[in-house]
Amino acid sequence: MTKNNGKTNMKNELTEMFLDKYKTLEELTSRKYNLPSSASPIAYLEKKKEFASYEIKLSYCRDIRNFLSHEPKINGEFAVTPSKEMIKLLDEVIELVINPPKCRDVAINLNDIYYKSLDDNVLSSIKEMSHGKFSHIPILEDGVVVGVFSKSSLFNYFVEKNKFITDDLKFSDIKAYICLKCDGQEHYRFCKYDEKIDVVKKLFEDNYKNDNRISIVFLTNNGKKNEKLKGMVTLYDILKDQ
Repeated sequence: MTKNNGKTNMKNELTEMFLDKYKTLEELTSRKYNLPSSASPIAYLEKKKEFASYEIKLSYCRDIRNFLSHEPKINGEFAVTPSKEMIKLLDEVIELVINPPKCRDVAINLNDIYYKSLDDNVLSSIKEMSHGKFSHIPILEDGVVVGVFSKSSLFNYFVEKNKFITDDLKFSDIKAYICLKCDGQEHYRFCKYDEKIDVVKKLFEDNYKNDNRISIVFLTNNGKKNEKLKGMVTLYDILKDQ
């Protein structure tokens, strides 16, 4: 085998690999999203928000694939040779289609959440909020979320009661201001711990369009309010992973 033949074979192998992986991605996408036979699976992915970071590269791969599919070889060699990086890109997208990222991948897990119980002191917790620079404190009883304390809770308590926070005040004393539905400005939702990120992201988006600001999505095994908390996500947690 001559040196030139070796290079030609290597280029052809890369091209064949590229075409095989592209076809695999098409088939996986068509099956997963139940696309009609007339649809372009790769073009479909380009328009999906969860694949936004791949849009331009996927479009380029689609152009290369179309060129390779319609142009014959010249002297036994493909006219264009995809790079190894393009093949790596297809591998990444194939993995995302097969195993889309889940909430558990970006969640703040229970061990890292600053939470309190109804018997805990409000004033000391406020000081911890200030030092820790976080805005919400989930209130748990037997591992289940029964409320959320925030700056809005504090404001509403002050306005309605016309009282300042005392040293002995407990969260149980302000239950009316920390319940999950008592604050008209903030909203909380529950989802499964292993729910897909794009599902929860759409939940944030849809509620925002309806003027309902979701502050936190709490994660439990089956997405039920009466289940023990496993973690939580905010919109920031989801966006920073995109």
